[in-house]
Amino acid sequence: MKSLKDNSYIYFILEVCYGITVNKFYQTVNPIKDDFIKFVIAQVILGLENLHSRFIIYRDLKASNVIIDSKGKVKILDFGFGKKLENGEKFLISNYLELILIAEQLTQWLQSSLQIQ
Repeated sequence: MKSLKDNSYIYFILEVCYGITVNKFYQTVNPIKDDFIKFVIAQVILGLENLHSRFIIYRDLKASNVIIDSKGKVKILDFGFGKKLENGEKFLISNYLELILIAEQLTQWLQSSLQIQ
């Protein structure tokens, strides 16, 4: 990512991501083969591992934030809720309700977007 600025604005220059989100893919390609589902899930996990190794917490995992390109490769989108941990900073969820909501969203995402037919 690159950025530019002038006297009034900051401009972010981002990579163009062509493809289809997981939820749209599920709506158009049904049933989805088990091996492909496993491949997509493995790529998401590897992506999250990569982010975590850089001390970046991704907090908005859902089917509409994962894109599949024409080669079946996955990209994680929308880092608006992401957080970069600074030196020694710990990520704590201070509100138990927030933890429950995150777990429910993840469960719904897995059930609705990655159902094995």
